[in-house]
Amino acid sequence: MKYKKLFITLFILLVAASVSFWGYKKWMTTSSARSVEEIMQLNLNGDDSIPKNLAQVNSKKIILFFGFAHCPDMCPITLQRMFEVLKTIPRNEVQGVFVSFDTNRDTPEKLKQFTEKFENRILAYAPRFDELQIFSDTLGIVAKTRSQANSYTYDHSGLIYILSHAGALLKTLPAESSTDAIRNAL
Repeated sequence: MKYKKLFITLFILLVAASVSFWGYKKWMTTSSARSVEEIMQLNLNGDDSIPKNLAQVNSKKIILFFGFAHCPDMCPITLQRMFEVLKTIPRNEVQGVFVSFDTNRDTPEKLKQFTEKFENRILAYAPRFDELQIFSDTLGIVAKTRSQANSYTYDHSGLIYILSHAGALLKTLPAESSTDAIRNAL
């Protein structure tokens, strides 16, 4: 009798947790997908050789990362991992995108130089501040300026976003993800 009550209690808790998780997942999928569709249409500041917005990127999926070209560690390491994965996947399947939030230093020309080593597998954009705010509000990106001697840097969130061409947020990964984890997520 004692085990029967325990079993029933655990069963009820499991059902309640499942329903809660399903509701949360449905809320995240529907609310994020609507917002991500909006960012796909933003006209972004990039050099003239790349699409003007994410909706014009010619691939089934987009792997997206936010950072800045002067980043000493997380950004170049994450972009290199993304590139290692992208080299093994046809361009029409997945395209890498890097969006800078350093609106003062990262011009389209600077970003083109920064991403040349990635053989156009990672496109780079330098959006206006108001566009960055839309990205931030939609995807929860955090970037705080921190002063350094005669310069500045950013403390920022580090997530890789995987989007469908239609504008749905498919998955997020930590920037520290291995190439295998990134490849498996795609």
